[in-house]
Amino acid sequence: MPYQLGPAGGPLGQLFNDGTHGSIRQISVGHGDYVDVIQATFEDGTILTHGGRDGDSPPATDVFALAENEYLVAIDGRITSNDGDGGPYIKNIRFTTSLGRQSPIWGGDVSDPNIANYHFGPAFGHQIVGFVGCDGKYVDDIGVLLDSIPGSPGGATAPVAYGASGGIGGQEFWGRNAEPPLAIKEIQIRHGSNIDLLRVIWNDGLVENFGGDGGDGPDVFTLDDDEWLTGIDGGRRWPEDGDFVKYIRFTTNKRTSPYYGPTGGFSGHPFSYQAPPGFRIFGFWGRHGNFLDAIGVYMA
Repeated sequence: MPYQLGPAGGPLGQLFNDGTHGSIRQISVGHGDYVDVIQATFEDGTILTHGGRDGDSPPATDVFALAENEYLVAIDGRITSNDGDGGPYIKNIRFTTSLGRQSPIWGGDVSDPNIANYHFGPAFGHQIVGFVGCDGKYVDDIGVLLDSIPGSPGGATAPVAYGASGGIGGQEFWGRNAEPPLAIKEIQIRHGSNIDLLRVIWNDGLVENFGGDGGDGPDVFTLDDDEWLTGIDGGRRWPEDGDFVKYIRFTTNKRTSPYYGPTGGFSGHPFSYQAPPGFRIFGFWGRHGNFLDAIGVYMA
């Protein structure tokens, strides 16, 4: 069963989810100022295409083929759009395989380090077996589906960044990603029409604040000593109302929290971060300002 992580990017377009078709054997990318089209060919012969719904041909098309016993393990890139061009969209993308081979960065150039970025992988012993997200004229946002690599022993690695899902405003933050005996003890959430603040309290007393000081609450989700995070999921606001994380929920090895924040209505293409068996979530990263703009996870 594949495990979803993401998506990250813009909030518009039509939803897609590749499902299960085995390993990815080839990826074709149509690109110009953005990633116009991603077409994946799977080992069962299925070919799935995302983006390019306007029918125009992208300025350039490149192909990244994987060898036998080579697996796609990571993607990364930037998220933005040109002035007056709608969006945001997936600006560019790069692919990494289990052999350490990387594609070029395909799509538009980004020189500003403050422009939002996305990272998915690598997760040791696991491969990307498909994509989730939304698309229209371009690829609006993208996330991944993970499954195990056949014959891989699996095992722990240092936590890896996945995400971030939500808007592209605010400033990037990189929270703690410590491993046991350090652990997240409590999460406090302040919210009104969106998530104003995510406060993370660790068992050594460290307190992290992601977002502003508005909203009602806080609501409190306390973890037992033998409990750890295995997933988060949520949705985002209407873009014209400010593109923030609207609601969020937490899953542990023992239970699932309520949703915090207003559910229903526009879900902004819901996001989900599901840790495969043997993995857990070790902390958060994303973007914030007066609100929680976007959230991703560290996972290993």
